[in-house]
Amino acid sequence: MSFEAGPGPMPASRVPEEAAGPYLRALARHRALVAGVTLLTVAFALYGVSTRVRTYQASASVFVSPLGQGDPTFTGTGVVLETGDPSRTVQTAAALLDSPQAAAAAATKMGPDWSAGRVQSAVSVTPRGQSDVLAVTGRAPTAPEAVRLANTFARAAVANRAAIVQRNVAAQVRALQARLSKSPQTSLQGQDLRTSIVQLRAVEATGRDPTLSVSQPAQPPAGRTGTSNLLIIVLAALAGFAIGCIGALAADFFSPLIRDEREAASLSPGPILAAVPKVSSPGPIVAAGPKGSRNRHRNGLSPLLLPPIAFEQIRLLRAQIPKKEISTVIMVTSADSGDGKTTIAAALAAALTETEEEAILLDLDLREPAVANVFGVEQSLDEHAQPDWNTNLLEMLMPVPGFPRLKILPARRGDISTIEGLIARLPDLLIEAESIANFVILDTAPVGEVSDAVRIATECDGVVMVVRPRHTNRSKLVHARDLLERVHAPLIGTVLVGQPLPMISSKYYGYTSDAEDDRTSTGTKPAQQLVGDPAPASSTREPSA
Repeated sequence: MSFEAGPGPMPASRVPEEAAGPYLRALARHRALVAGVTLLTVAFALYGVSTRVRTYQASASVFVSPLGQGDPTFTGTGVVLETGDPSRTVQTAAALLDSPQAAAAAATKMGPDWSAGRVQSAVSVTPRGQSDVLAVTGRAPTAPEAVRLANTFARAAVANRAAIVQRNVAAQVRALQARLSKSPQTSLQGQDLRTSIVQLRAVEATGRDPTLSVSQPAQPPAGRTGTSNLLIIVLAALAGFAIGCIGALAADFFSPLIRDEREAASLSPGPILAAVPKVSSPGPIVAAGPKGSRNRHRNGLSPLLLPPIAFEQIRLLRAQIPKKEISTVIMVTSADSGDGKTTIAAALAAALTETEEEAILLDLDLREPAVANVFGVEQSLDEHAQPDWNTNLLEMLMPVPGFPRLKILPARRGDISTIEGLIARLPDLLIEAESIANFVILDTAPVGEVSDAVRIATECDGVVMVVRPRHTNRSKLVHARDLLERVHAPLIGTVLVGQPLPMISSKYYGYTSDAEDDRTSTGTKPAQQLVGDPAPASSTREPSA
């Protein structure tokens, strides 16, 4: 009964692509995440720059002239002595200047708004490169105040060091004089003491520290310090974009779902036969039952609701279905629930009747039967009654309003005994169906979830797998593919569902506007625009809320 499907075209994922391709597609799939993180970081940056206070900065220069390391006269007086390493000498001088005493003295001169702690946090003393000059930098809200702070602190720090040095020099002079009074006047030691006293009194006469002096006062700054607000916002946007990209790649990497068409093509059995665009149902179709009752479409999308651009993909699928001389049995299944297999099975059956062919659609998904609901067909049988699979198929088939060449076998939810009864009766049912119609379409349960679909696949002439990227579980698809290949199921290919709507010239779909106009005016889509048959008067639509 079965036939071997010929080799299809190379899937998109097997065509060589640039190395950045997967990453760019991941960013496109999670563009909302990337945009959200970027906007969030920009918002935080805007809040930060709106509350930040940019200051002015001015620097005064203090010259450091250290005394020789070999002269013991000034040892212990607090002056800056050479250490043998110029950079270390200057750093020592910076540490001597930047003291709490200097900050307190500068705060007193700056005024009541300044404290010693505020002065210390607003002033820094650092070497200027590799020179013997220290930069005393003050930061304040205004340029004049920054200049005043830098100059005041520099002078206060030098004065503080001068006071310390003068106090130590005076103590040193007194100590040397006491030693001189006890030494012979003509002795060599006495002469050395007198020389040291003379040197110390010369420093004492200046009243300052001979190694530190303010060489240049601070000048008014040209502008505020710190990074500009615009640069901060730009950097925040770039950082947010980078974080968003990392998050998108992580979300894509750890997601268990099929990412896109290329991954679906690489994992699905057979070639990609069609790619049905994403369609949002405008509302439930209602159809009159035998006694005027109404039945809503709850599971799946009726062919009556598919726009022309989507139904054209179903026609493309129909064109690739091999036809046998008598009748062809095609099974439509999926790897995961909710992938859209019932919608594709119903639309394929409707499309087959466009070519003057008789078609039968058998609902063999006894766990989640949905074909009757898709077509709005009211079942007269008790849904809790156990079906009698020995009944003649012709007696169980039901016509479909709007599709005179299509008949369906609706199903009721059944237990394991019901499913086993169906499997046992299936070969005879298919023989009966083939004697009635040119095409027999089977809507089965997902292969990746239950086993009865695998058993049904071996009775068919071809199997079509439905995959819905960003919904189908990757591991279930691989499992379903392997199961079908293991039992040598006659795989035809894969139909993708929920693809982005392509941009197609209106000259190929000129009747789209007519369909949309008719839908707008009557609230439904005429069946003849999809399957070439007039819509029945009983098929109406309830107004949406």
